[in-house]
Amino acid sequence: MIEVSKQAVIKNLEQIPNSKGIFCFSKPEEILFIRKASNLRKTIKNFLIENIEDKNVFQMMSLTKTISWLETFSFFEALVNEKKMINKENPEYNNLIRDYEDYVYLGINFHKVPYFNITNDTLEDLYYLGPFIDRFFLYDYIATMGELFQMPVCEEENFPCDRYKTKRCLGYCLKDSREITELILNSFLHEDEKILSQLSRTYEELYDDLEFEKTEILKLQKKLIEKYYKVLKFLHIVKNLTLEYEEKGVKYSIKKGVIVKMSKGKEFYYFGYQTPEYRENELLAINKNQLGESWIIYNHLKKKYSQKFNNIYLESFSKIKSKFK
Repeated sequence: MIEVSKQAVIKNLEQIPNSKGIFCFSKPEEILFIRKASNLRKTIKNFLIENIEDKNVFQMMSLTKTISWLETFSFFEALVNEKKMINKENPEYNNLIRDYEDYVYLGINFHKVPYFNITNDTLEDLYYLGPFIDRFFLYDYIATMGELFQMPVCEEENFPCDRYKTKRCLGYCLKDSREITELILNSFLHEDEKILSQLSRTYEELYDDLEFEKTEILKLQKKLIEKYYKVLKFLHIVKNLTLEYEEKGVKYSIKKGVIVKMSKGKEFYYFGYQTPEYRENELLAINKNQLGESWIIYNHLKKKYSQKFNNIYLESFSKIKSKFK
């Protein structure tokens, strides 16, 4: 690894590459913090300049004397190196600095309004999926589905609400509970291809009619829905991803979307991760601290194991759907 004094880095951030890798903040004889990065310069700069309002970050940076980094070919390689180093060094501030604390879950109530709740944990009597990095993304998704398809976006327990009275909602709160269950299963827990096809047709019609302002709005709404479906598919898969595979002479053991063991020749690494026992209502919920690692693994393997991933996705949805029959 390249090691430079903190002051030298502050004076010349340009020496840090705009590439993937891992970095360490250290004081003499002790590594304080280890982190992977998709962009080393940007992430280190963020800690040096923008994150100092966090008391743990401020304290860590006050103790830091040197900064070291190692470029990697891929983000997956950065993850592997990060896990190996943390396993060996157990840096104090990796246990204190938790960027994921503000992540949120989507809680679903299949039986009464409000049907959708954005929560910080999974402790209530709801069915959960997530976590999501941005709560406003969820608000936008729910609002978009309500605007485009008259789906229920109830915010209060009073019903029927103004949206039903003004015909902006089909009034699911007044319908048989089986209808709302079917709607949620097919549009919030599964990729609805009919919705995407309908949006594409509407876009083409608006474009042909020279309604360019409306097409731009619809394009953004379609991207929002596609992004939600992308996260949804990821959650279905990593929630059930157990895999043994070999890459570049290294054997990896993955359980529920995280690397629990790896080996190369006589060299073994056990990461001591206790795969959680999720409650029945945590349908598509994983631990917040798992999200970053699972995304990297998922993106790294999805092309190679595309058919396997698709089978896991379909089987996962089938199991969830069977719970509500």
